[in-house]
Amino acid sequence: MKKFLLLLLCFQGFSQQAIHFSVYYDTDVYELNEEQKSIIKNKFLSLQKNDVTAIEIKGYADYVDTNDYNEDLSYNRAEIVYKYLSMIIDTNAIEIRKGAYGEQFSEQREDITGRAKDRRVDLSIMFKSPFKIPKDSLLLEFPVKEIRIGTKIELKNLYFFRGRTKMYDYSTNVLDSLGAFLKRNTNYNIQIQGHVCCGGDDPGDVVNIDTKTKTLSVDRARSIYEYLIKEAGIDPDRLSHKGFGFGQPKAFPETTIEDEKNNRRVEIMIVDF
Repeated sequence: MKKFLLLLLCFQGFSQQAIHFSVYYDTDVYELNEEQKSIIKNKFLSLQKNDVTAIEIKGYADYVDTNDYNEDLSYNRAEIVYKYLSMIIDTNAIEIRKGAYGEQFSEQREDITGRAKDRRVDLSIMFKSPFKIPKDSLLLEFPVKEIRIGTKIELKNLYFFRGRTKMYDYSTNVLDSLGAFLKRNTNYNIQIQGHVCCGGDDPGDVVNIDTKTKTLSVDRARSIYEYLIKEAGIDPDRLSHKGFGFGQPKAFPETTIEDEKNNRRVEIMIVDF
């Protein structure tokens, strides 16, 4: 058994943070007025555009009218917000999740105008915030102190876009650090293990939207494998890779975009040292 230390190559990293806010509507309205547009725009102007990594948009309605009508109304509210966002930011580079949740349950239904607080769209903006790593902390120990064959270590802050092998730009720092460790410690051999989100009750793999094949976890593990070989110069004989689909989720059921992001992960397993 040996201590397992990871060399950090850079002095600056990123942590994930989020802000949450809502915009509210009059009865039977889904278009945005100028005040609502200003609220949304000002929230995004307070962040650097390149720092936003994901947006969650949830539309709701009150209990007035039928369930089907309110489902459509909540959808239209979320869709209009999405279209407005596409006018003020580059949504192609950001993961966006939209949801229509229809009418909200309420035991107090005597008011024919409904409940104002239920006529809304909730927005969550995930963004990366820089943090400094002390210069005297170049060596950080992994969460597990004693390493043996079969030990698994999750690569923290390594996140993928939904349905793709493409990573967020800041995630390559993690791979560069891992590559540096492997180059300095040539006795370690590892298996790269890919996991996916959004499988529901199916533990199998999910579709890679770029290749249209149900091999996403395999493809993600392979992408890390190839990065370590091509970019870090690691001998391929020291590496292997495997995909586990949705068979080992960290969060189940998935109720937030953060749950999904945490399930889209890569772990390394020590196979020899």
